Amino acid sequence: AKPYVKTIWTYDDWEKAANAVLHPLVHEYFAYAAGHKATLAATRRVLDGLWLNARCLTGVGKPDTAVSLFGVQFGLPVLVAPTAMHGLLNADEREIGTARGTASAGAGYVVNAFLSNTSLRDIQAASAESGGDS
Repeated sequence: AKPYVKTIWTYDDWEKAANAVLHPLVHEYFAYAAGHKATLAATRRVLDGLWLNARCLTGVGKPDTAVSLFGVQFGLPVLVAPTAMHGLLNADEREIGTARGTASAGAGYVVNAFLSNTSLRDIQAASAESGGDS
């Protein structure tokens, strides 16, 4: 059974959810942390210290999260980092699914052109179809 996303709050929750649905070798590929896990440890420290308080955004009228980066307008000030081998997670969608999802959310997607399972042209087309810029 797929985990219900609204029950995932922490890094450990994501780890458990991934472990439940991925083949063990695929999970190991994505969970592996290079450099004696130093980057993973630093990331966990930062993520563990973040708390979102929705009430802090009340009373500001109509909030606008849009940002312009490199001449491209994004509705959400988020860039999805370049990761590789999306085809291991979803053989049908691959990076196309990531491009569609980020474009639909108004975020940006930084493509790993070296280890992608999909051509850059197909990724750009999927993003454009979902409302993203190039």
